[in-house]
Amino acid sequence: MLGYLKGFAYWTERHYVICMPFLLLLCSRFLCCCWNTNRAGKTSYILLITLYLGGNSANITDFIQYGRGRYLNALKYIAAESKTPEISVSSDHDFRNMMLINYYRQYLPGNARIQYYKKDAFWHRDPEWLILHSDEKEATAPPSLFSKRKNRFDLVRHFPFSGISGWHWFIYHNTAYMTSKPMPP
Repeated sequence: MLGYLKGFAYWTERHYVICMPFLLLLCSRFLCCCWNTNRAGKTSYILLITLYLGGNSANITDFIQYGRGRYLNALKYIAAESKTPEISVSSDHDFRNMMLINYYRQYLPGNARIQYYKKDAFWHRDPEWLILHSDEKEATAPPSLFSKRKNRFDLVRHFPFSGISGWHWFIYHNTAYMTSKPMPP
């Protein structure tokens, strides 16, 4: 059934998060019954536990490496590479990304000030940085984007996530700020 549902565009694993504890309890009961029977039951128990741990090892390894995303690392990168004292940022999803920026800004160096421009304001003024996000495990982003004001934004960094929870951040830098004399937003 899960293989069938993967064909739907909006299906993700998180749709089954509520059901998983109950499924795990049911499986644990079955494993207890296997263990308490004969030698073949104990062998089945060990085999099933090994398959379960082996099947989850890729997800666990990715989660240890990337976590839910490298949002603090991304903001530290933006702060270090910014050409102006007030860092101007916009993104493709105000709620998600502004929430993360507001949370992680407290961990930035003391002199880093971030001015977030909501998506609708982005079209009227071009910030120095643009963040695009994606929750697809194998996401890609175009190397350059153009604003309505004809400014080019180049992809400078990609901060991945583990694929279980979170999203990729693609960091774009406004090429107008890459000159020696920064242009105001």
